[in-house]
Amino acid sequence: MALTVGRIPSYYRDVFSHLSGSEGGRVNRRAWQSLADTSSLPPALIDKVWRACSRGQDSIGQDGVFKSLALIAVGQQGKPVEDWALDAYADRELPIPELAPLQKTVKEEPVTADTSSPTTFVYRYHDLLKLDTIIVQLVPEKKGMVFKYQEYFVESKVLRARVVRRFRDFAAFHECLLNRYPYRLVPRLPPKKVAASPLFIEQRRKALRRFLLLIRRHPVLRDDEIVRYFFSFSGSEVAQHIKERYKVVADESMTNEFAKTARTHVTKEMVSRADKAKPQISSMLHVVDRLLDVVHHMEDRSEGGRGINIHGQMYTVCSIVKGHENL
Repeated sequence: MALTVGRIPSYYRDVFSHLSGSEGGRVNRRAWQSLADTSSLPPALIDKVWRACSRGQDSIGQDGVFKSLALIAVGQQGKPVEDWALDAYADRELPIPELAPLQKTVKEEPVTADTSSPTTFVYRYHDLLKLDTIIVQLVPEKKGMVFKYQEYFVESKVLRARVVRRFRDFAAFHECLLNRYPYRLVPRLPPKKVAASPLFIEQRRKALRRFLLLIRRHPVLRDDEIVRYFFSFSGSEVAQHIKERYKVVADESMTNEFAKTARTHVTKEMVSRADKAKPQISSMLHVVDRLLDVVHHMEDRSEGGRGINIHGQMYTVCSIVKGHENL
């Protein structure tokens, strides 16, 4: 929604020109976020400003940038980040937010897939590393009166957010991502285990960090509203709030601009290669499943005859692997 009150400061135009790179261009969230994050507002408020100005789009135009600057400014003054808060500027210049100097803000070339061809991926390894750094640490003391559970400090360097989460919060977050992106490879969560050992808890902590890192460095998932909500919500009953807020969410095929033309990007060569790969992939998955099964048994095995039986299983699986080594 465009601004309908107040006079536009020249600073607003300078910001838009800096972020868009050209007159009449649009600003994606990553570029806008690099400046908004210097406002010292909480991530939840920054996310609210973006949603108020973008109206569900993945970029904003000049009016959206102007409005976002005005809302950030009133937020820094301790006022509600709402449209009506700008009515006080009906006959005067809109407020100027306190942000980092424009020459010091990161103005990177967009590191995204080629918009003319969604099948082309142009991220480089060092580009992915710069997208975010995630820290997951164990909360020293377990919570719960009867049933004890472990909590984690979760921190995003780029979002400048630090929250406390438990495993069921991760599970609710993961479920919403699967509903939102049914056709993407959303990372798996590590398993849940009752009465887990210290070793298992530490391994799961590392796995949860890896899970969040893969999401925050994913070209599409990283900027989703669900992801930002997970990193910004600071209330209690996180899992319940996530499920209620995103229980009805359109999957990506309903909103992605390439969805209607997806079939035109699939060539005959792609189809042929996929058909040839299917039986090979199926065989390889079967081998991996067998190996995992054997390894899990080896962890629990007792001495004696059962150990001999398991070694026999290993030899059987190895023979299967050898038969598929040329796949």
